[in-house]
Amino acid sequence: MRFGFTSHDPAKLSQESLPRYACPDLTNRSGYWAKALPERLARLGSVLSFRYCLSGDVFFDIDGEEKGVFFTGVNAKTPLWALIDVYGNTTSVEFVGRCMLYTYNV
Repeated sequence: MRFGFTSHDPAKLSQESLPRYACPDLTNRSGYWAKALPERLARLGSVLSFRYCLSGDVFFDIDGEEKGVFFTGVNAKTPLWALIDVYGNTTSVEFVGRCMLYTYNV
């Protein structure tokens, strides 16, 4: 599974404009940031959380355990949407928990 963020509003994207893979096809384009979760961490029933900070660092947790910085370079000065690419051993994704939306003026 690959995950990250995009500054492109998904409601304005067409299916035809999306490539088969997020990495490197999307991440080579401006406004897309993602990285693959190591297979050893993608276990059945695990809960993945990820977030960004204003410095552009993306952090992630597995089952509530902080794993640290996953990657850097996200433009946090623009609205962002989560990006999830299901591939490999990952066959499904379920969204659980609370959704935290932040609104700010740039």
